[in-house]
Amino acid sequence: MKQLIKITVILLAAVTGILRAESAWSLASVAVSPTSKSITTTASTVFLTWSVVEFPSPAPSTVSSPQGTYTTLGGTVLGTVSIPLSGIATVAPTTLNFPETITVPTSVITAAATAGASQILYKRTFTGTSPVESETASITLDTTTIGRIRVIPASATVIPSMTTTIPVSWEVDVTSGAPVSIVSNGGKFVTPSGSSLGIGAPTVLSTTATIRTRLSESLSVPNSVVISALRRGLKQFRYQRIFLIDGTEYEAFLTLDIKGMLTKVDANPAQLQVATGRSANITVRWTGQLAGTIGGAITVSSSGGSFTTSSGMRLGSFSRNLSRPVTGSSVSFNETIQVPRDVIYRAQKLGNARFLLTRDFTDGFTTATGTVALNITGGSGGVFTINRIDLMFPDRQRLRVVDRGERVKVIADITYGGSGLLSANWEIATTATSGGALIFQSLRLVRKYLSGFGRVELESPQLPVPTAGQYVVRLRINSPALQGDIPYIRYFVTERHPRTQKKVRILAPAENVLLAAGVRFAWAPVPGAAYIQIEVYPKQSAKPGSDKLVAGLAVPASQREVAFTRLAQDRLVPGRDYRWRTIAINKAGEVVATSGFRKIKTP
Repeated sequence: MKQLIKITVILLAAVTGILRAESAWSLASVAVSPTSKSITTTASTVFLTWSVVEFPSPAPSTVSSPQGTYTTLGGTVLGTVSIPLSGIATVAPTTLNFPETITVPTSVITAAATAGASQILYKRTFTGTSPVESETASITLDTTTIGRIRVIPASATVIPSMTTTIPVSWEVDVTSGAPVSIVSNGGKFVTPSGSSLGIGAPTVLSTTATIRTRLSESLSVPNSVVISALRRGLKQFRYQRIFLIDGTEYEAFLTLDIKGMLTKVDANPAQLQVATGRSANITVRWTGQLAGTIGGAITVSSSGGSFTTSSGMRLGSFSRNLSRPVTGSSVSFNETIQVPRDVIYRAQKLGNARFLLTRDFTDGFTTATGTVALNITGGSGGVFTINRIDLMFPDRQRLRVVDRGERVKVIADITYGGSGLLSANWEIATTATSGGALIFQSLRLVRKYLSGFGRVELESPQLPVPTAGQYVVRLRINSPALQGDIPYIRYFVTERHPRTQKKVRILAPAENVLLAAGVRFAWAPVPGAAYIQIEVYPKQSAKPGSDKLVAGLAVPASQREVAFTRLAQDRLVPGRDYRWRTIAINKAGEVVATSGFRKIKTP
């Protein structure tokens, strides 16, 4: 019996040791209720209960938490709560409940927003004393996020002299777990730097929201505000609103661009006549039309004008400032302008019977152009002028290389003004003189009556091609007097068989290239050459080089490449195969080098 009692005591001691060993865990768990809560700066009070499960051993255990801590999810400390919580656990297990009421400071919420955090952790660490052990729990606090305030539209246009009404929406990008108050007590008109231009409509905009929302208004921009901006020299200003969102102020604004009132400029008279051969003085009244009536806040001005062709090519200009404050719905200027003789001449030389006088006027915001059409007449006393002569071959080229016996003619494209009898001579300088001082011989006298304004083409007689060499052709005007130099054109008569074995090295195009747009012919320099000619022959030939030339193009030897002109290419039949080569000609008209033939196709 004594032995049994002894064994029982030993077993009880062992069990007691095991229980005491298990109770060494002390704190079993710490939890908080609720585990999450939405807060705003105006609703930031939260009621909490911390629950701690304790196994005290061997004596009563004190469980305490000296303070609570606000942090971001990443661990950045935002603030603390220095209120201790404590209790005593006397039996195992013991559940201790610690109620706590916290009010999250605005500074903590702001710090979280500055850190880009939309959630805040409030946590406490509880420690037991028997034995010493700690556990931590936390509650997640969801805050309000304000992304931005977007104004729709972002900008609008206002016009002086009238009140402009603009529908405006303010879109607030808000995210909150609880309704957030959004209030704006009115807007105001300000300069871009923030100076006040006047109070806007005192319309109060307010709502509560948890997600993105819009507040709308019909904005009236008084004319007095626009005039105030104009008098400060502004071209735009702002309509600004301050929104109080969850206790924090946010600014947003609508940009208002001032549209000029100048809508158009009329010229009276709208067209005038100017005579060739002399300058002309014309008087014009410019009248600027405005969108409304205004007094003194806008000045319309113009610094000068221009003479242009109808296509916009500039012929000349003049500088004279016109400026006047607007006192009504229109503003007018009278001026006398001199149209220079050389401007009229340049217009005629370009083949124009009419050109334009233009003036740009501005009110500081918009620009309007006034235009007067100037019609060129022959002038008083029947003034008759030749304004331009352009010489070319029938294929519109200005250089030709021909074989002996080939037919050659030249076309004179003449622009004239007024009415009268044209007297001119077709003349040629032959091989013997064209290399040095040009001595011209007459080929034919031309007499033709011209009237009005326009262009006329005159054809030369058949030109001589007796021997190889260079020939120079011109149309010398006898009357009326020609303003400027007499133009001339050259052609070369060549021998088809070169006296030399020099070769022209072709660089492009390659063999069998399709002669499409953009294909360029290129060659290496040829010493002693004055001109280069591209020659195109039919594909079939019993003897290369014996076929008749079907198309060609000549250029100065200083040029290293050329593209076929449209007129030259039109002489080729589509879908055919051809052969082409390059020849080099000296100033005497002798062929000094040739290339081999290459194949080419037409599209």
